[in-house]
Amino acid sequence: ESHALLAQTYHRTGETALAEREEALARSFPGTTRANDEVVRAMESQAIDAQSHARRGASLADQGEFKAAEREFRIVLRLRDGGAQEWANLGGSLTGQGHYPEAVAAYERAVELEPDNVETLNNFAVTLLRTGDTRRSGALLDRALAVEPANADGHYHRGLVHAREQRLEDAVAAYRRAIELNPSHGGALTSYGLASVQQGRPDAARASWQKAVDANPYNASARYNLAVLTASEGGHAEAIGLLDEGIRLNPGALDMTTMLAWELATAPEGRLRDGVRAVQLAEQTFRARPDDPRQAEVLGAALAEAGQFQRAVSVSERALQRAAGDVRSPATARIERRLADYRNGVPFHQSAAGPGLGIASAPD
Repeated sequence: ESHALLAQTYHRTGETALAEREEALARSFPGTTRANDEVVRAMESQAIDAQSHARRGASLADQGEFKAAEREFRIVLRLRDGGAQEWANLGGSLTGQGHYPEAVAAYERAVELEPDNVETLNNFAVTLLRTGDTRRSGALLDRALAVEPANADGHYHRGLVHAREQRLEDAVAAYRRAIELNPSHGGALTSYGLASVQQGRPDAARASWQKAVDANPYNASARYNLAVLTASEGGHAEAIGLLDEGIRLNPGALDMTTMLAWELATAPEGRLRDGVRAVQLAEQTFRARPDDPRQAEVLGAALAEAGQFQRAVSVSERALQRAAGDVRSPATARIERRLADYRNGVPFHQSAAGPGLGIASAPD
């Protein structure tokens, strides 16, 4: 708003170049500034017009409160005839809850009303990809890229479709194009790194993940993958630093918390190990995922490092009992091998090259 007013002022004083600059700056902002005022916020929270419900829905969706956002968007559709954006908003909130058939129906209505909206086509394609419908997802992305060939998100999502179809070279080419168009595209950089590992190019993966973390320190997937690769190459101290910072920025990132607990319990160098903290972190992730043998493995190793061998044996034995009758995972097999050491009072420590836990790269 300030830039727009300045543009008007410069036009009136005949300073055309300055006016054009201010107009460009005004257009660069996504929307109007919300007043940071308690009274205004209270009034908006009580407003019952469609625009206010739409605004509240968008805010809730941004916070990950998709069920509450869905309620707001459905109110909008009841208050006024739904346009393409209203149906697309509803589709997004349903996708966030995993209600894919309803989300697909909402997106179909949005596309029917506005066939060439690139953002809607992209989001609809992602929803279809989550259902496994790569054919329709790819067709929608091709349509979006025909409308806007330089759309980085479209190329990135096209890469995800190719990857799901096991077309690795095509996926890599699509990720590269997305990165060319937007060098800080977190999703494309992260996925390009994963594809590079599959191609046996760890240096390219490291560079891509490092760029993603540099561009956005909150990118948990890129940071986690970078830590896994770094530890596997023997850089345990660097990996611990990456994970420590990642957990500070993303306190609820369970994969990073699990790996940090593992490194603190089992790192080859004694100066890097901290059994007490490892137990604290491992108990946190074990509570969140009690049926995951990997969590039992990490907790057992942490307890052993802290000298709590009796508990380490108990946790490991319970994990094996829960896995009885199932196809044995690598984690379960490792727990079984290490039980004897724990019973003899011997903790597990990695060799110089780890991570020795078998954690798969986190999905983007």
